[in-house]
Amino acid sequence: MSAKSLSFRTLAACCLLGAASLVQAAPFTSNLVVEASTAFYDDAFDLFTDGAGSLTHTAGGSDTSTTMSGGLITGDNPLESTLTDIGDGVSVSATGSASDLNSVTDSEGGSDDFGYTFGVDHTLTLTNEGPNPIAVDISWFYDLTVVATAGTGFGFVEVSNFEIFEEAPGVKELILVDLSAEANEDSPSTSDSSGLISGLETYLLNPGDEVILTADLTVFAEADGGEGSFNASFGLSIDDVVERTPPDPNPLPAPGILLLMALPLLHLRRIAKKAA
Repeated sequence: MSAKSLSFRTLAACCLLGAASLVQAAPFTSNLVVEASTAFYDDAFDLFTDGAGSLTHTAGGSDTSTTMSGGLITGDNPLESTLTDIGDGVSVSATGSASDLNSVTDSEGGSDDFGYTFGVDHTLTLTNEGPNPIAVDISWFYDLTVVATAGTGFGFVEVSNFEIFEEAPGVKELILVDLSAEANEDSPSTSDSSGLISGLETYLLNPGDEVILTADLTVFAEADGGEGSFNASFGLSIDDVVERTPPDPNPLPAPGILLLMALPLLHLRRIAKKAA
């Protein structure tokens, strides 16, 4: 896959995440509390020297990011924020490559031809602290690609069990993706791609309810003279929030109803006038 197609798809993914904020950006009810936490794996940096990643939270319409390049993190890890507006959300993007890992020395002075890893943990917690039911629309997307090239040996890259699911109440799996690419003398270059996938889920939270959405993205590779690479992006955003207030027990009559109620009285008045 060419760098041009990857950059186009990454741009398209970012457009999906940002579309709601561009069209409908506005604070939602304070009775809904949305907490986001996203973090690079602590053990993902020893061998992640040929890649870069970014975590971005959009909260109150403003972006905050943590980046990682060559194993060096800049910014908070985990990155945590409270989402307050329609269009707020979380996005993750990363690229990386590995080659001849048995020549790479980790931070403890050892070396291994297996264990080139990258990982991100993400949690989005929705809590209804108000007296009324609240419906929340969550939009999501992901785009994952892995490539392996044999070279003089073999290469192997895998995205293992990337998933986003609802933890409580109940368990509802939204995404489960397994991608792998393995190259050797018989297959010198292979790749696997999910393509750009997106969707929308609606959650109804009754007073006191809590829903937890988690995303766990893990990439690892093995190489012996071969090479491997990956490109990954995913995100979640608040698409809409509706607080379902109960109907007024004593509503004011509509003008049409008042008119219907008055017609019999007017008719009786006409009859009385004629009788007089």
